[in-house]
Amino acid sequence: MSDHQCDVFISYKREERQLADILEDALVSKGYRVVSDSHIGPSQDFGDAIDGMIRSAKCVLVVWTSASMASQWVKSEALLASQLGTYLGILAEPVSLRVDFNSVQSIDAITGGIESNIEKIIASVKIFIGDPVYSPSSASSIGISLRDELIYFQSVEAIGSADAYRSYLQSFPDGKFSDVAVKKAKDIEGSFQSELYDEFREIARLTIREELQGPIGQQISRKVKKVIRDEIEKAGKGG
Repeated sequence: MSDHQCDVFISYKREERQLADILEDALVSKGYRVVSDSHIGPSQDFGDAIDGMIRSAKCVLVVWTSASMASQWVKSEALLASQLGTYLGILAEPVSLRVDFNSVQSIDAITGGIESNIEKIIASVKIFIGDPVYSPSSASSIGISLRDELIYFQSVEAIGSADAYRSYLQSFPDGKFSDVAVKKAKDIEGSFQSELYDEFREIARLTIREELQGPIGQQISRKVKKVIRDEIEKAGKGG
């Protein structure tokens, strides 16, 4: 079984990170490989990194609250998961879901919240994808590696330079996004990069630097954080 695949991908509104943490900790303690979404960079689209992670997940848990209902990012992730047949919604607040998701059964965690309903959620995941096959420690290790790679590649996407994609390939030669990185590096090298592109790259660079000082920076290993910072500095020098 490939360690590139996660059992559960958690989609949530960024400001409600604590809900995703409760879910992730509980699922990992049972032996599920879990990756929770990490919104990084200035783009409103989730890009190849999140797309690839969702497509590899056996189950996509979407935490529905009034805040996530207003998030185009969360709704797009939920729609992709629904199309793939991996969507499983959690009603954390009394909200009215759009027609696409109303026809699919959701886990009711309104009364008492996610923490009080965690065993019910785990049981639903088990019914959905079966028993975990990893020990909690192995699941945790794999999840951390996947999250590190995901955040790194999102940073590379935001910087958008051929050098950044090549740096990813050096750091993750057999990485989950290797094929995409090779193609993007070649496409960028063969295209004209305008002043507008350079301005966007500068915005991305500054945004990622700010992200690393907040919750995103706390989620990844020191080694990966350093590599991302090195890429930010290279982008700032026009490399």
